[in-house]
Amino acid sequence: HEDLFLKGVSIWFRLTHRQLTKYQTILNWDYVIESRQIDWNSEIIDEFKERIFEKDDPFPKININVSLPWSVEFVARYEDLWCWELLAQNKALMSIPAIRRRFSDRLYPYIGTYEDYDSESEDSDERTFAEELEIELNSLNSHKEWQFQTVEEIEQDKNIDWLRLSQNAVLPWSAELIERYKDKWDWTWLGQNEYIPWSVELMKQFEEYLDWSKDVVNEDGNLELGTRSISSNGGIAWDAEILSAFIDKLNTWDISISQCAKWDIDLLIQFSDFWAQDFLAGNKLIWYKVFSEFNTEAHLNSLLDIVLKKKNYRQQ
Repeated sequence: HEDLFLKGVSIWFRLTHRQLTKYQTILNWDYVIESRQIDWNSEIIDEFKERIFEKDDPFPKININVSLPWSVEFVARYEDLWCWELLAQNKALMSIPAIRRRFSDRLYPYIGTYEDYDSESEDSDERTFAEELEIELNSLNSHKEWQFQTVEEIEQDKNIDWLRLSQNAVLPWSAELIERYKDKWDWTWLGQNEYIPWSVELMKQFEEYLDWSKDVVNEDGNLELGTRSISSNGGIAWDAEILSAFIDKLNTWDISISQCAKWDIDLLIQFSDFWAQDFLAGNKLIWYKVFSEFNTEAHLNSLLDIVLKKKNYRQQ
């Protein structure tokens, strides 16, 4: 799986300037320019300018990389190469008043006001974790259905918002409880509920009710990531048993970015035809959990040398 390996290296390994130079012909630069691991500087940008500012790239992600050394001088150095529409979406850059002032004529057409960036910056600095938690809890407590903890509370309330109740985190979720009100739940939200102990048995029991939507096409005719089907439930520990049982119903993009799947090399190999490779490569958990042995310069260089040698041999 050479392609997946190179994509993972390109986005997740802390590549040095020397490594970028030596392995530039085999690295995946679409992923390199997304990397937040690299110690970006003008020397790197200058050397690989043509690769970084690819003219035919419709969405040059270098513009939204928050780890670049943003400053007035840095932005000015490549002023004619930036995609200013994307640059205006970069919160790291837009949080610097001096940049906003210096390049207001370039940025202003793509944003309505700078006030949002100022307020976001102030809030992130001043609001404590406890305050954030309190705000979130107050939001949750605004709906009585999210506070129900027993079946008795459900029975006593005749005016239940079942969509809200289907998202409840503290009910004693079980097959019996779900069966009892199976004709009332909002099944899209129930399948999304990360606090329900979804298992092969439970999913099979309610298979005909669950939302299995996949390959959703948006209004532009493109496949859409992040459906509200059970595939995007972030709490399910996707493993070989579950995938085998429902492989034809699951959404490959949502599973490929899962942070709860039981990732190991066997799972990747067993379902190699199922995965969305680009999303798999962008899943940080896979790189650090499955390929952690590669995450040392000595080991990584030996593997990259093999790939580079193969590439040079094929070109001869």
